[in-house]
Amino acid sequence: MTTKHTTSDQTDPHQALVQPPVLETSGTPQAPEVPAPTEDFVRIAAFATPAEAHVLRGLLVSAGLSAVVTDANTGQGNPWVTQSTHAVGVLVPESQEAAARETLAAFESGAYTLADDTAPAPSPAKAQPALIFNPDRAALLSFVLSPIFGVLVLMANARAVGWTSSGFSRWMWLLVTTTVTATGVFLLNGIAPGWLVGFRANLVFVGGLTVLWYFFSAQAQTRQIIEAYGPHYRRRSLLVPAAGTALAWLVLGMLLTHWPD
Repeated sequence: MTTKHTTSDQTDPHQALVQPPVLETSGTPQAPEVPAPTEDFVRIAAFATPAEAHVLRGLLVSAGLSAVVTDANTGQGNPWVTQSTHAVGVLVPESQEAAARETLAAFESGAYTLADDTAPAPSPAKAQPALIFNPDRAALLSFVLSPIFGVLVLMANARAVGWTSSGFSRWMWLLVTTTVTATGVFLLNGIAPGWLVGFRANLVFVGGLTVLWYFFSAQAQTRQIIEAYGPHYRRRSLLVPAAGTALAWLVLGMLLTHWPD
């Protein structure tokens, strides 16, 4: 028995294949075409990882420039090499080098950094009524000139700007530092007198008290000043009060040295 196949029963094998759909690309933004290889390329940056290089390339492309990343496969296959040599480069045509470097400079300066909208806006600084001594510098000088010097500087600052709070605390610190400093000076003078006995006593006996005073008093005033007037507040020089205090310690050391005479 013979079976006959009509034309309608025969199927073209090519028609049985599933054809992929054609995607519309008219609305998709296209990156600028890379110029022909006849134009020389120059390297404008080098990175340790391909990810960093592609970030810069994307920025340059968004600026309308043609950029390519080189040696990206080397960076992925040999990361220990690129970490030390920064072998992954970003290249642009020589004709676009100037524009690319301008974009790179703006990128490195933070011009493309997104602002943090969630961060609260800083409060405007108040008008500073008078010049203020730097409490941190006064604390540093207090290791040599005694914490009495630092306490008096803080009291002068509070009086200059009209701060009346914590007044009792400052007077208590003045009493404590004066008592401890005087005790240390007279004890050391009995052991090793000399014109510099005041400075040596401040370093040997009173240094620990100076540290405590700074963390519990001077540091608090520094924060208060910055919150009120900003980090660039108008400062008053400590040269004159520091020199006067140093001279007073020298005179006291001379008097104590010749006291028995």
